[in-house]
Amino acid sequence: MNLMFSASTTVNVKLATQDLPTGLVTKMDELDHVDVEIYQGLDQAKEALVNEKVDAVISYKDSEYQVDYAKHRCLQDIYDTTSVTNKYRQ
Repeated sequence: MNLMFSASTTVNVKLATQDLPTGLVTKMDELDHVDVEIYQGLDQAKEALVNEKVDAVISYKDSEYQVDYAKHRCLQDIYDTTSVTNKYRQ
């Protein structure tokens, strides 16, 4: 979690996920202070982000992870911008 958000492990984070590998979702959901919500559509996940129901949206397409986050609540002191793309190859 620290790798993704550069936050301490005591920060509570609510993640929206869309089309992530099941094993990754399971591992993230097992982390302390992390609540994972699974969305079928990316638009619905991003709407939850805009409505401040989640702190970040993590999606997966073409072997790349996309991370979008809101500059609010627990993340506002961590980032300077409102969106970031983190690309990881399998």
